[in-house]
Amino acid sequence: MEPHRCPQHPEMAPVFVPTPTMIHHGKLACAVCGRLITWVKKPENVGKKRRPPQDHLGWLFEDEHIDYCQLCMRARRSLPTGTVLDVHHIVEVQNGGTDDRANLLLLCNVCHRIVHLLRLYRSAPADLEEVVAAEVNHA
Repeated sequence: MEPHRCPQHPEMAPVFVPTPTMIHHGKLACAVCGRLITWVKKPENVGKKRRPPQDHLGWLFEDEHIDYCQLCMRARRSLPTGTVLDVHHIVEVQNGGTDDRANLLLLCNVCHRIVHLLRLYRSAPADLEEVVAAEVNHA
């Protein structure tokens, strides 16, 4: 199958759908079923590389003895195998956020992904459970 084609309708070229209220410029969707194929970056972000994970900021939480997800409240030792704690920026760096402790949360990677999915969709999509399950399985 050619990249950027719907697996159910590979013969159809995708259509561009602008998404002005979201962080992406738009999306490519199947012309037949509307399935999301890929996100399209804003023109000013094309060619830019993503910032690497900010795992080195975890030490900021040691003084406060935070060794748990600040969203689901699960302690690091009780997280399922393969689940880790990530540093999350409340205000994203690309939107002017800083690496100051006041702008950071410590989240398990599952909650971290959910937070970013909710930012992406701006509200919970109808199939949030399926989207999260798919994302967790691909992580």
